[in-house]
Amino acid sequence: DTPATLYGQWWHSFFQRMPWRNGIDAADALLEQLLPMSPDKRRVAAEWKLVRSGLASESSLKQFISSAKNQVHSEFSFAWSIDSHAVIEGLIDLLIIDPAGSRGLVVDWKTNRIEKGEQEQLRQRYKPQIAAYWKAVREITKLEVEAGIFATAIGQFMPYDAEELEAEWERLRALPSENLTSEIAL
Repeated sequence: DTPATLYGQWWHSFFQRMPWRNGIDAADALLEQLLPMSPDKRRVAAEWKLVRSGLASESSLKQFISSAKNQVHSEFSFAWSIDSHAVIEGLIDLLIIDPAGSRGLVVDWKTNRIEKGEQEQLRQRYKPQIAAYWKAVREITKLEVEAGIFATAIGQFMPYDAEELEAEWERLRALPSENLTSEIAL
């Protein structure tokens, strides 16, 4: 494991345990409990301030999280048969389902080191993965689905629009299966 991998695993473990329904004070308490196990305590502490602010800012993520009726699933595994010869399997970091609104939200945590102004490069890098997750959840659930990445380095949720994801999925579907796998898996 590299330092970057260990750092990402720590954040994913944190978000997997995140008490989404209990408010930001409960999240602060969880951070305090898990911080000693972080491979980079200073970076986590600095990024937590940004993440905390980003989770509170107006976004579709906040809207989905704030409804007590929505179903929150961390580390949601899926398998979707795209045709008679191929299956896409994945692990969605955060899937929130709004049953009353017949919609869902796919969130993938990204712990890459980026600076302000590098958001679009990060979005483009992960667009194939998010397009595949988005399409799978749509096809499996028949819900309207939103999707995006949350960059811990800047504390920002970056959504993709449906047209962008559909175009990316169509590009991916046209690839030979081995290329499709490598594009999605990164």
